[in-house]
Amino acid sequence: MMDAERWARVERLYLRVLDSPPERRTAVLEESCSDDPELLHELESLLEARQEAGSFLSPDQLCNHIGKLGSEPAASVVGSTLGPYRITAEIGSGAMGDVYRARDSRLDRQLALKILPSAFTNDAERIARFRLEAKAASALNHPNIVTIYEIGQVDE
Repeated sequence: MMDAERWARVERLYLRVLDSPPERRTAVLEESCSDDPELLHELESLLEARQEAGSFLSPDQLCNHIGKLGSEPAASVVGSTLGPYRITAEIGSGAMGDVYRARDSRLDRQLALKILPSAFTNDAERIARFRLEAKAASALNHPNIVTIYEIGQVDE
């Protein structure tokens, strides 16, 4: 596990590399990490993950999604069961869905469950973006990025 000071250094250097012109990024990275090969590897991994993710959550797309979200709060699903998942608590909400803590009855483990808001379950574009987000995240392999185990549909 990375301590707070180390993570702050990673974040500073990561942002510094991104602020550099593309043709200078490799040099800035190597100069900044010449004394720490582990740090170099960590930053290269983060930059590669960023590249693989592409722009599936660009600021314009996020603003568009946020603008479409209704002001009516959704009915709570805490305490209900969705497929093999028993929803135990709400974690948060965003432009692409609501996130809950749940228990997987098949493997008896806790996990985070992201659910597309019901207002968008008939919106083909929204469903496609939701799937794209899951696909992009599942292509990444990094300790600081979520692991996707499954994507599916239950009822509506």
